Amino acid sequence: VEEVARVKVLNVFTTVQGPVCVQDSGFHLHALNGFPGPYLKYAVHTLGPDGFLRLLGSNPDRTGHFVRAVAY
Repeated sequence: VEEVARVKVLNVFTTVQGPVCVQDSGFHLHALNGFPGPYLKYAVHTLGPDGFLRLLGSNPDRTGHFVRAVAY
């Protein structure tokens, strides 16, 4: 997530040539070793909620956490 925010802010800065602030976030499922991480939007679009449940299977660990990064 930090790297994605860093790349985004640098890309925008080259266009605007001034101060830029961007935010990026990711969702890490513990049973899936952090997947989907910064690729949440893509994973939700391609897998959907049922796809996530299939990936988790019978694993009782359904915990996860959000990570957020801000770059200036």
